Amino acid sequence: MWTLHPQFVEEVYKVWRAEGNSNPWLKLWILQKKVAAHLKKWNWETFGNINDNLTTAQSNVIRMEKNFQMGLNSEADLHKVSEELLMQTNYTECFLKQKAVVTRFIEGDKNTSYYHACTNFIRKNNMIFSIHDSNGKRAPIKVELFSERIDYVQSLDLTQIPMEGEIKAALDFIDDNKVAGPDGFTAKFYKTTWNIISGEVVDVVQSFIKGMDFISSTITLILKTSSWIGWGDFRPISLTNVLSKVISKNWVPSVQKLKVPTLVLWNPPPKGWMKANIDGSFCKDAAGVRGIFRNSLGKCMLYFSSPTWEIDALETEIIAIYWAIYLAKQCNIIKLVVESDSLSCIRILNQEEAAPWNVASWTTKMKRMLINVEVIFQHILREGNTPAHSLAARGKDNEEIVVGTIPSTQLEILLHGDSLSIPYINCRD
Repeated sequence: MWTLHPQFVEEVYKVWRAEGNSNPWLKLWILQKKVAAHLKKWNWETFGNINDNLTTAQSNVIRMEKNFQMGLNSEADLHKVSEELLMQTNYTECFLKQKAVVTRFIEGDKNTSYYHACTNFIRKNNMIFSIHDSNGKRAPIKVELFSERIDYVQSLDLTQIPMEGEIKAALDFIDDNKVAGPDGFTAKFYKTTWNIISGEVVDVVQSFIKGMDFISSTITLILKTSSWIGWGDFRPISLTNVLSKVISKNWVPSVQKLKVPTLVLWNPPPKGWMKANIDGSFCKDAAGVRGIFRNSLGKCMLYFSSPTWEIDALETEIIAIYWAIYLAKQCNIIKLVVESDSLSCIRILNQEEAAPWNVASWTTKMKRMLINVEVIFQHILREGNTPAHSLAARGKDNEEIVVGTIPSTQLEILLHGDSLSIPYINCRD
């Protein structure tokens, strides 16, 4: 509500004078206390009782409308009191929306009874006078204060220090209508007064990234159900300030960019099934496909390698799967697991993604071959597809199709690596 007043920014500027404290968090806390005290006084002097102001403005409009019809005042006077009524209405709605914790409303909700009902409901649910203990007895609540201090070490360097522009962008992303945090300041306050408070806010955010102490949060309970009996009907949440959200929006994306190694393990198919690991290799002048069939014991039963001529890597991968299904049909394999390191291929074959025009014809041919054949298409990371991937590159260099049951020494070594059940490590993005 305060941010709607034209003098609001000027009032903040009057008292926002940084003290000589070296701790950015403490400096900001002192400034916020000074601003809060000043705005509280200014609020009463400027706004007064908003309910009385709204009633007075409504009465003035009614009186002016009657006087205008009687020719006792000008149209300009009527416009002036109408603008005052509109302003008081906006103040009242803004105040009640924030107090009722309402972030959106539809047409017809603009009435004080709606907001008062929301406010009363929240107050009622925020009061816990007694609760059932583990023995089922109703007992009064014993107020206890829980606090936890979180220390971040200086050596924890997860991201670069964000600049002012990045911090402001994170702030702009937060909804203005969200309820104020434990410090009493909303995102709208920070956005409206950014030109005044930006220096201290930037210092606080950057100090957190550098490893300085962080402010504590308020822990509260919210209901899981419409009524409560015991502690199991509540769940705790942490109420944080706007600055905590700004920090997380700057910090989390950098943490997500960290390359965390993934363990990849090739697993044999279930008993009675065959697994075909396939791969395609594509370059501008040549392409090749390769596939290896193994049973539930991990033994190589069949392999194939062939050159091919396609227009892109995706079509090459699809061709490799096509030949795997074709050979399975010829060998009377009726239960087949097809693994590929091409996620797009697997998504297309599982009908989770549309097939490009040059791939659609191959998928149609495969569907015709799948009659009386049970096939599972699944994705595996390249590290788990090592034998097929390593030899697919050689397939494009072959001048003829190769199909066999006895693997070469090189292929046998790669297959033996899979059978050891030692995971590969994926460190790629």
